[in-house]
Amino acid sequence: MILKLVKTYCLLRPLYGCEIWPKEILDMHELEVIWNNGFRHIFNCYWRDSVKPLQFFCYYLPLAYLVDERQLMFFSKLQHVDNPVLHTLI
Repeated sequence: MILKLVKTYCLLRPLYGCEIWPKEILDMHELEVIWNNGFRHIFNCYWRDSVKPLQFFCYYLPLAYLVDERQLMFFSKLQHVDNPVLHTLI
Protein backbone atom coordinates (compact mmCIF):
# COMPACT_ATOMS: atom_id res chain seq x y z
CA MET A 1 0.00 0.00 0.00
CA ILE A 2 2.83 2.40 0.84
CA LEU A 3 4.46 1.74 -2.51
CA LYS A 4 1.21 2.51 -4.34
CA LEU A 5 0.88 5.81 -2.47
CA VAL A 6 4.48 6.74 -3.18
CA LYS A 7 4.08 5.87 -6.86
CA THR A 8 0.83 7.82 -7.10
CA TYR A 9 1.87 10.97 -5.25
CA CYS A 10 5.67 11.16 -5.10
CA LEU A 11 6.59 9.91 -8.56
CA LEU A 12 4.57 12.65 -10.20
CA ARG A 13 6.79 15.38 -8.73
CA PRO A 14 10.05 14.49 -10.54
CA LEU A 15 8.12 13.63 -13.73
CA TYR A 16 6.18 16.89 -13.83
CA GLY A 17 6.35 18.30 -17.32
CA CYS A 18 8.39 15.42 -18.73
CA GLU A 19 6.09 15.40 -21.75
CA ILE A 20 7.82 18.47 -23.18
CA TRP A 21 11.38 17.94 -21.95
CA PRO A 22 13.94 17.74 -24.76
CA LYS A 23 15.69 14.38 -24.85
CA GLU A 24 19.07 16.08 -24.38
CA ILE A 25 17.99 17.56 -21.03
CA LEU A 26 16.22 14.43 -19.82
CA ASP A 27 18.62 12.58 -17.56
CA MET A 28 17.03 9.22 -16.86
CA HIS A 29 19.92 8.20 -14.60
CA GLU A 30 19.13 10.96 -12.09
CA LEU A 31 15.45 10.01 -12.08
CA GLU A 32 16.34 6.33 -11.58
CA VAL A 33 18.60 7.26 -8.64
CA ILE A 34 15.76 9.20 -7.00
CA TRP A 35 13.32 6.33 -7.51
CA ASN A 36 15.80 3.66 -6.32
CA ASN A 37 16.56 5.66 -3.17
CA GLY A 38 12.84 5.83 -2.49
CA PHE A 39 12.63 2.03 -2.75
CA ARG A 40 15.62 1.68 -0.43
CA HIS A 41 13.97 3.94 2.11
CA ILE A 42 10.61 2.13 1.97
CA PHE A 43 12.12 -1.34 2.32
CA ASN A 44 14.95 -0.32 4.72
CA CYS A 45 17.72 -1.47 2.39
CA TYR A 46 21.37 -0.61 2.63
CA TRP A 47 22.48 2.05 0.14
CA ARG A 48 24.57 -0.45 -1.84
CA ASP A 49 21.80 -3.04 -2.11
CA SER A 50 20.20 -3.43 -5.51
CA VAL A 51 16.48 -2.70 -5.54
CA LYS A 52 15.88 -4.16 -9.01
CA PRO A 53 14.52 -7.47 -7.61
CA LEU A 54 12.15 -5.52 -5.35
CA GLN A 55 10.99 -3.43 -8.27
CA PHE A 56 10.46 -6.56 -10.37
CA PHE A 57 8.27 -8.21 -7.75
CA CYS A 58 6.32 -4.97 -7.19
CA TYR A 59 5.39 -4.85 -10.90
CA TYR A 60 7.41 -1.69 -11.35
CA LEU A 61 7.61 -0.15 -14.81
CA PRO A 62 10.92 1.50 -15.70
CA LEU A 63 10.91 5.28 -15.58
CA ALA A 64 12.01 5.48 -19.21
CA TYR A 65 8.84 3.62 -20.16
CA LEU A 66 6.68 5.93 -18.04
CA VAL A 67 8.25 9.06 -19.57
CA ASP A 68 7.83 7.73 -23.11
CA GLU A 69 4.24 6.75 -22.39
CA ARG A 70 3.44 10.20 -21.01
CA GLN A 71 5.04 11.89 -24.03
CA LEU A 72 3.04 9.75 -26.46
CA MET A 73 -0.20 10.46 -24.64
CA PHE A 74 0.55 14.20 -24.56
CA PHE A 75 1.26 14.44 -28.28
CA SER A 76 -1.70 12.26 -29.24
CA LYS A 77 -4.00 14.54 -27.21
CA LEU A 78 -2.34 17.60 -28.72
CA GLN A 79 -3.25 16.46 -32.23
CA HIS A 80 -6.97 16.53 -31.39
CA VAL A 81 -6.96 20.17 -30.29
CA ASP A 82 -8.76 22.57 -32.65
CA ASN A 83 -6.27 25.39 -32.21
CA PRO A 84 -4.60 26.23 -35.61
CA VAL A 85 -1.50 27.66 -33.91
CA LEU A 86 -0.85 24.37 -32.10
CA HIS A 87 -1.37 22.43 -35.34
CA THR A 88 1.20 24.65 -37.03
CA LEU A 89 3.70 24.09 -34.21
CA ILE A 90 3.22 20.31 -34.30
